[in-house]
Amino acid sequence: MRNFERSGTEMYLIDTDVLIDVLRGMKLLRFLRRHFQILLIDEEIGILSGEIRRDYNIGLGDAIIAATAIVHGLSVVTGNIRHFSKVEGLHVIKPPYR
Repeated sequence: MRNFERSGTEMYLIDTDVLIDVLRGMKLLRFLRRHFQILLIDEEIGILSGEIRRDYNIGLGDAIIAATAIVHGLSVVTGNIRHFSKVEGLHVIKPPYR
């Protein structure tokens, strides 16, 4: 997870696919939009997602998350390292509680 500082406050990034997965209501949406930057899937991420999916035989959602992290120089923090750990060039962090 990349930490950015803007006007003296910390800002963290979250992938749009993750955002879609966790949204359950408008309160949560407002909270997330205040604290996270939404990363759009552009052509570079789309192409890399397809290559990752093909080369590592992982699902589309995980491939998009991996490609987004690689393109933006971010780490993926996940308890499910099985899919992500095999992707070359991707930094994966397993949370200590898992």
